[in-house]
Formats: sequence, C-alpha cells, structure tokens
Amino acid sequence: MLRIIKGFPRTNREEYFKELAKLDGIYIPRYYRTLYEDGKIVEIRSNNGFPLPVKASCVKELKSSNYPEKPIVPWIELVHDRMNVEIMRGCGRGCRFCEPGFIYRPVREREPSEIIKNSIDEYGNTGFEEINLLSLSTADYSRLDLLLSLFNEKFVSQRNVSIAFPSIKPDSLDEWALKVLHDVKKSGLTFAPEAGTERLRRVINKPLDEERFIEIVQKAYELGWRSFKLYFMIGLPKETEADIDGIISLVKRIQRAAPKSAIKLTISPFVPKPHTPFQWERMDSFENIRYKMAKIKSELSSPDISFDRRDIYSSFVEAALARGDRRLTRLLENVWRNGGRYAGWQDMFDFKLWEKNARELGLELEIYTREYSEDERLPWDHIYKIPKSYLLHERHKAYKDELTEDCRARECENCKICPTPIILAHKLQTQHIFVPSYGYGRSKRKVSSGGMRVSFGKKWRFRFEKCMHVRFLSHLDTFRVIERAIRRAGWNVEFTEGFTKRMKLSLGPPLPLGYISRAEYFDLEFKIPPSDSQIERLNESLPEGFKILEYMPIVGKIDSLFSAIDVAHYIIHLPKDICISGNDLLSILNMDSIIIKRREKEIDIRPLILKLNLISPSKISALLRISEKRTARPDEILLSMGFERERIAETIFERTELLKEEYDGFYTPMGKLWEINNYA
Repeated sequence: MLRIIKGFPRTNREEYFKELAKLDGIYIPRYYRTLYEDGKIVEIRSNNGFPLPVKASCVKELKSSNYPEKPIVPWIELVHDRMNVEIMRGCGRGCRFCEPGFIYRPVREREPSEIIKNSIDEYGNTGFEEINLLSLSTADYSRLDLLLSLFNEKFVSQRNVSIAFPSIKPDSLDEWALKVLHDVKKSGLTFAPEAGTERLRRVINKPLDEERFIEIVQKAYELGWRSFKLYFMIGLPKETEADIDGIISLVKRIQRAAPKSAIKLTISPFVPKPHTPFQWERMDSFENIRYKMAKIKSELSSPDISFDRRDIYSSFVEAALARGDRRLTRLLENVWRNGGRYAGWQDMFDFKLWEKNARELGLELEIYTREYSEDERLPWDHIYKIPKSYLLHERHKAYKDELTEDCRARECENCKICPTPIILAHKLQTQHIFVPSYGYGRSKRKVSSGGMRVSFGKKWRFRFEKCMHVRFLSHLDTFRVIERAIRRAGWNVEFTEGFTKRMKLSLGPPLPLGYISRAEYFDLEFKIPPSDSQIERLNESLPEGFKILEYMPIVGKIDSLFSAIDVAHYIIHLPKDICISGNDLLSILNMDSIIIKRREKEIDIRPLILKLNLISPSKISALLRISEKRTARPDEILLSMGFERERIAETIFERTELLKEEYDGFYTPMGKLWEINNYA
C-alpha cells in the first residue's frame, strides 16, 4: 500500500484508487454494483474485473516494531486514560453473536518477553499509572501466569503501576490469578455472562460454569473487591421467559456471594451483526425489550445494584446500519445535513430525526432488522472473511443447543481462516507455569513487615511555574501531569499503603482556571532523594509551560502546604486599552462589604482583600487572603469595580507568590521572608 501511495501523484486519484482496489483488505464501493429485485439484493457485480469477492487482509505476526513506543500523552483526563498493551489478537471461542471474535481470526499471541520490553519502553515515555492488557479475551492468553508474574515484578513491585483487564470470562480465573490481580488491579472486576441460563449460553456458544463463577466472586470478595460490573444481553435467539428469570437469579446469587458490594448491571438488546452465525437473526421488538428490561429492573431493585440500560432506539438504528446496504448512505448523509451529530452519545441521539429522513427517502428501516432467509443474498456477501457455509453450520448448531469448543483446545473446526503454522503455534496450554503465590497481595506485606513500619522516605518541597498555554489545565489535570512526569523521570518515590496505592504527592491551593503562576508548589516524599541531574530530568519530562524553579529538602517538622499558606499575591495585567487610577482602588478598599455570588451562595470578599496597589495604569498588585473555606479572586475584584465579563476574559491574572502570615511578616512556603514593596 505504501508503495502505491508513494508512486502516484495526488492529482491522479482514479488510477491511485484502481491500484489500491487490487490489494487484499481494500474495498472501494464505486467499483462494485448492487442489483435489486423487489427491494432485495439479487446480485453484486464487479466492474472491469476488480476482485470479487473482496478478501480481508491479515497480519500473520504481531511484531514489536508495529507498536508505538512514544504515544501521545494527554494533558487532560480521557475516557480510556491509560497505557494499552496488546497481548493477543483474535479469539478462538466463537461466541455466535460476536463480530470481532470472527473477523479478527486467527488467534495470534505475542511473546511475554516482547510485551514486557515494549511496555517498559512505552512506560518510560508516558508515565501512565495503569496498563491495560488488551485483547478480545485476555484470560485466554496461553501464558497469562508467566505474563502476570513479569508485570508484577517489573511494574507493580518496582513502579506501583496497576494492571487492568477488559471484561473477564467469569469462570476463567483461578485463585492464583485473583491474588495477583488483587495486588495489581485497583478498580472493580468486570464479567460478561451475557445470558442467564446454561441452555441459552449453549445457544450463543458462551458456556459458563456457574458454580465456579460464584466461587470466583466469593474469593474476590474475600480479597477485598467491593465493585463488580456485569453485562447481559436480552432478545437473543431462542430466548424464553426462563432466560430472563435466569439473569435475575444469577445476579441475586452474586449479591449473596458478595454482600453489600456495588453491582453495576448493564443490559443491552441483542443486535445481529454481519460475519457471525447470527447474521440472519431478527432483532427483538421494542415491546418485548421494554418488558424484559422492566422485569429485570423491578426484580433486582436494591440500593447495591445500579441498572444501566442500552437505549432501544439507538440499538435499532445500530442494527439497521450494521446490516444495511448502500441505500442507507443517503440516509446517513441526510441525517448529518439535518443536524445529526455525535449520535453515539445518548443525549445527542434523536430517533425522530432518523425516522423522518428515512420516511422522506422511502426507506423502511425494519427491513434491515427482520430475519433474513438463509438463501438470501446479503449486502456484505461480496466481502470474504469466513465462509458462509461455516457460519450456517454454527447457526444450525445454535438451534440444536450445541457447543463449539475453542479451536485451540480441541481439533480445528474448519472455519478456513487459520493457516496451519499459526494454529499450531498457539495451541492453548493445559498446564500453568508455577509461580509462588505468597509473594503477591496483602500476604506479601504481612511477611515483609515485621513489627512497626519505619518510613525511610524524605519529603521535599518544589516550586514550579505554570505558563500561558497550560493555564486552562484544571488542578486535577495539573496533578496528573506532574505525577506522570515524575514517573517518566524515573524518581524513586514513596507510595501510600492499602488497596489502592497512591504517590505521596500533594499540591498547594488550586490555581483558578485560566490563571498563570510563578509560585505553585508541591510536596513529594522520596525513598531515595533526587540528584540535581534527576531534577533536571523532571524539567525535561514536564510539558512545555511547566518548569521547576526552586526546591529544597524538608528537615524536621514542617506544616503541610495547605497549613503553610493563607495569603496569595497576584498581579492583574489589564488589557492595554484600559487604564485605572489609584482612586479606583481606594474606592474598593473604602467599601464596608463586597458581595459576590458563587453558584447559589453570596459571599463578602471585602475582609479577604488585604492590599491593592497600582503598579502602573494597567497593572494591579493584589494581596488576598485564601483558605479552604473562603477565598477572594482577582477577577471578582474587577467585577465589583464594574468591569464587563468580556474585558475580564481579556485580562491576564498572574499568581506571583503563596504566603504564610506571621507576626513579623509574610513568609513563602520555602521559609523565606517576602517583601510586598517589590510589587508596589
């Protein structure tokens, strides 16, 4: 593909597309024609000899060189705000509803040593505090015991990095793995039983040893977990009332196994997807889905159970788009032109908009959610990944309640995807690699900590600046930026004890959003104090806009940052076209009270204004009292002076120092006497 891209000028787009269309894995719709009869597809033709069917491409080996060592690190918190490490691609379980499980075949595993090496390199460039072991079924990785022991050694023990899994097959964990996860996983456990009875789980080919599952939940509860997420589907093929009752019964058993734990229950309507054995199935009706959801919610009413339901109407549109043909392209465009945006977000999804545009185009979306006949031409038949005959064979087994075992555990099921070398290279191992379990979890701390704990950490205080282009980072985002920079710099720091270990890092009072500062502070406790070169390495690790200005070790007892600060000094840089006089400031100081409104409360900030000095006609020095309960902000002073909010937004507010008022003057958190005359 790269050869073709480099070899064609961008002006010759048509020839460029024609060459790309000859490659496996490339589908360009303009070179294929769909013929209809009575609204159904009768034939899909290729124009001018382009490949038919279009074959999927496959990466045969997951090479380390394919993975980035320096991914972009966000300054603000994201939804999946962690380091993702792929350990395996593909899944051999064959859950009959799961599109990724079929289209990402065959199963390919990475070597544990390569995973660890890439993870260490990426961690050194990112500083993420959590690593997600990414795959469709992480618990099926054949050398999971070895991999977890290596992660525990290299990341958990040495760097206090937590390890996260995607959803786990409920009965796939053993006690050893739970003990390891107890030390490395800090959030709740996520399980996806999908169906409520063993019969229906055989239909969808996702068997579950329910007794084993309950044992795992009990063991996890004993080890300290108090949060569990459960995913179920409703409207599956061959579903009956007994299967809905089964969901209710299973959740109640989990609740008894883990009393007073937070259980988040997510219920989603079944959406039939292409390239799966259930691609011919219909989607359940709105009425049936509403009834089933209402029954589950009413039967599981409990303060410990939160209920999250996937929206019925967005699931209906998802089903129509998943199994739709090219006639839906006009619908997509019209919905977009009429204001449809971010439809994946529930508050932005408008089902009436989809209905209206479909009606105007003469489309019935229900024809895409109906049951397809087995001899019918499907809109995606010309795209080849798994033989249709194999998918039909699996569908027929589903209607007989028959299971198909993981092809890595037994003989090949002849899906015609796996080349022989790949399938032989990654047969499931039946024996675990022995790793002693006493070195993990709370037992490790009990063994290694005889008597009273002695801390050898040494606390240091740092002063840093926060400049213009990072001024809109919040206090929490700033904390996260500093913590990850410390990790990237490789500092040997102390962490708290307990189920969730946290770096012993504390920041001073929050800087209002949009302000810049030359006087932000943080305290950090070290196992081994840093050298000057290590501190310089932190400056190199910090994003542009942050810089360490000053630092010192804390000797003896000293107040915490919040206790050591009760006054802040600011310089207000007004827009150049605004000039004020000393009389303007004097009028503020002569006021008995200055009432400002924050949210629904009224606060008098006049007692919090210690001094206001005019440095120049467009620059003000402000000394203000701050505390956890009451604080005055310079922008509120301008508001009380009659400034319009638009002009205040153009003003630069700079915090120059944080101070502690003593009987003989003001002192900085570094213990230095501060003179306000420098800003008069």
